[in-house]
Amino acid sequence: MIKLENKKNRTKSEEKKYQTLHLDWIISGVDNLEFSKPVTKSSEPNVYIDDKIEALFQSAKNLWEEDGYNPEEFDGELLAIEIEDLSNHKVYDLKADPYHYSLNRAVQIYRDKSNRGTNNMYTYPPNEVIAEKIRKYYKEEREIIRVSPPEGYKTIPIEKLKAIPNIDEREYAQAMGYDEECSDDEAKNVVGDDADEDWYESLKNV
Repeated sequence: MIKLENKKNRTKSEEKKYQTLHLDWIISGVDNLEFSKPVTKSSEPNVYIDDKIEALFQSAKNLWEEDGYNPEEFDGELLAIEIEDLSNHKVYDLKADPYHYSLNRAVQIYRDKSNRGTNNMYTYPPNEVIAEKIRKYYKEEREIIRVSPPEGYKTIPIEKLKAIPNIDEREYAQAMGYDEECSDDEAKNVVGDDADEDWYESLKNV
């Protein structure tokens, strides 16, 4: 049994076991994670969360606090910076640098989980790529609300819409086989059918 109550009373062997167990507990959030997926509900708005990044963040935050820093100061940008800075430290020496050793291990576990089912190498993606992914996630993607389109429809990046010319409602109605003499109002009604009204209403309520 490891003596937890007093660090001074532990033998070297017990201290080593304690550090190993403590490290396993700190990064257990990443190690036990199976998959990363957004929180989804069919045909309803959902909030996007990347479970793997969230678990890595929490593990890194725990390590940050264990190293004597204020956990309230730890955010996504700081996590990215810490990961980019790993190459400047002794990440393979637990005794010399336990903080960066543990953080490097947590990042590697994240990398392994991300590569599951692929032929990517052990070192892919590099720390710099992971750091940029984390920045993008916390600045642009985290907790955004996603609304699934109606069945049979697709979503595309809004930038692509700039390359699509404006649709002439009358030409569209004629192409769909409607009376060439239909009014402009009738032509417009062709584009927006009643089947999608519920979907558009859900967008208004977001």
